[in-house]
Amino acid sequence: MKIKPGSTFLASGTVSAHIVLPKGMDIDLIVARVLPNVLVFDGEVPDSVQSPPTQPRLPDPLPEKAFGHIRPENWLKSLSARVVSGEGEGVAYAVTAKIVDVPLEVLPGRQKEFSNFVSKVVFSSDGAIAGIQGSAAVAAKVEGLPFSGPNGEMELLGLPFKGSVRVGKKSMLS
Repeated sequence: MKIKPGSTFLASGTVSAHIVLPKGMDIDLIVARVLPNVLVFDGEVPDSVQSPPTQPRLPDPLPEKAFGHIRPENWLKSLSARVVSGEGEGVAYAVTAKIVDVPLEVLPGRQKEFSNFVSKVVFSSDGAIAGIQGSAAVAAKVEGLPFSGPNGEMELLGLPFKGSVRVGKKSMLS
């Protein structure tokens, strides 16, 4: 993740997902677009936070340590490729998409948490861990199945995710 300072903070980075289909589902899948809806936390996402936002609106009350919200206005083009799956798993795919200069909305009443996070990024030699949690929509083509959506794609909504990323001075300034 890269954060550009200014009047509006902009975030850039790469969305990476590892999708494992249920065992026995050996289908050709092309994930063409993704639309992430992300809460950003100072540190790892606390275990007490149960459900990610599934709509563009924010959860109420806001989870502890959450300070930011990232949601691109438009779908992001993505690349997907079949990858080797683990022992006993179904077919697996790797999906990536680039986020470029998407506004990072500081959550209401969370300016202090945001400031603390930026201080860690700027003044710590190790940077800071940003926890991320949210939901994504994906548009996918399934070989052999006709869909009436745009470009013959099926849209799946509300797919939950959780993870973390290290943010450092270099990534903030480049």
